Amino acid sequence: MGFTAPPELQWNFIMAAVRFASTDEELGHIAAGPMECLLSRYGADVIDRFEERARLDSKFARAMTGVWRHLMSDDVWQRVATIQSGVSDPLN
Repeated sequence: MGFTAPPELQWNFIMAAVRFASTDEELGHIAAGPMECLLSRYGADVIDRFEERARLDSKFARAMTGVWRHLMSDDVWQRVATIQSGVSDPLN
């Protein structure tokens, strides 16, 4: 699956990848690739999903701490930063 796939397919990939990730390194790669890409291209349309999933799933929230701003709007980045600030055990 490329990062040019429709947003729904990207989301499904992220959900599966996080579920099967077993190390911080794997979570970091998911954050720095698929998560950043989806948030950069479709942030306004998908940020609600990211917030809800991070609230329900601590592993997903931890992965979010590896996301960098890469081309995100100010609003989307602020909401990502809020998720990140609520994680007590961020990725190293």
